[in-house]
Amino acid sequence: MQQIPFWNRLSTRLSVLILVIVLVLALATSILVIRAFNQLGNGIIPTEMVGVVEGENGFMFKAITPEVTKIAVATVINLIAIFLLTLVGATVYSRNLLTEPINSLVSATRELASGNFDIALPIKSRNEIGILANSFDQMSLNLKQSTKELLESNIALKESEAKLERRVEARTKELNTLLELSNRIALTLQDIPLIEQIFDELDSIASYKAAVLYEKLG
Repeated sequence: MQQIPFWNRLSTRLSVLILVIVLVLALATSILVIRAFNQLGNGIIPTEMVGVVEGENGFMFKAITPEVTKIAVATVINLIAIFLLTLVGATVYSRNLLTEPINSLVSATRELASGNFDIALPIKSRNEIGILANSFDQMSLNLKQSTKELLESNIALKESEAKLERRVEARTKELNTLLELSNRIALTLQDIPLIEQIFDELDSIASYKAAVLYEKLG
């Protein structure tokens, strides 16, 4: 089994993606909170706006004014916008990492099942999906070669069957010819006694005529 480097593993990349999302959100939250406190500390936001009063034990919040509410709402909106942008970036990254390669693999599997052995996956990554794609391409090539060899063997088998049929047909004709000749010879052998009898009768007739002729001449 091929070993996958740690940084090329899907689990590692997904873990890094989640960690980056958390860090981005935490950093954005920290920046927005620090910015709000800086505005308050630099006098950009007057203390009257946040309802801060001075008491015996120092400053304390008395009430939340509408201006502070607006700042809080703006902070929440900024956080939501940063979260959405981070989510979009994570979706695009995960799509390139997982969704598109898996869809390509599914489509190639259907093509292979339909008999198209020339399909090749465009996945060149070195993670688990990349190794799976390479194995799929190798399997496709092996199936193509096996199918080609099977077709060639089938063609050769059909040619051998045709040659065998022609030989059997030729041999059958030869056997039929020999059988016919044998039957003729058998009939000839059966007629030999009759032929001998005919020859004997012809010989007797010839002898008789010769005797008669001899007597007439004598």
